[in-house]
Amino acid sequence: MGIAATVKTWVIIAFLQTPVQPNVAPYQDLFVFTKPYFSTGEQCVNFVQANPLFVMEGVMSYYGPTRTIENVMCMEKEKFMKLMKEHSPYGKQTNGTSI
Repeated sequence: MGIAATVKTWVIIAFLQTPVQPNVAPYQDLFVFTKPYFSTGEQCVNFVQANPLFVMEGVMSYYGPTRTIENVMCMEKEKFMKLMKEHSPYGKQTNGTSI
């Protein structure tokens, strides 16, 4: 097993507030930043804390100014992909940017 196989990639994930809609099942919109990516969780968290406008502008460029960020977290890309595959009602990405 090479060194590259042990390097983990961390990504930034923004969770958006979900507008309440009558007769619509609750859901959670996510925005996953594919760039920059990080080799440690600490690097990712430090970047997010130092660059909150980067996160806000990224979300606004996709969803527009009417959506509010509820939470931002850093997660290993592979764990995130596994979580989405296991818990998405569609079993795959349905909207947004591929990572």
